[in-house]
Amino acid sequence: MTLYEVKPKLKKLLQERNISEDLLSEVLGIPIEEVRSFDEKLSFDITILVGISRVLNVEIEDLFSVTEFCEEC
Repeated sequence: MTLYEVKPKLKKLLQERNISEDLLSEVLGIPIEEVRSFDEKLSFDITILVGISRVLNVEIEDLFSVTEFCEEC
């Protein structure tokens, strides 16, 4: 069985693009706390994921780092 470790990487993407958390919050119309806590969350609102991906011009899957593990290996 294959397992996956999925980690959000919004802070890294924002840094690479020189976009502040405050600006992203303002553009999306969401609380700054929502942006600041993104990388610690375990579940996500799809509308926020779509908004972030459009602002950053990336696919939703690009908001995450995915590592594959083989349980039987």
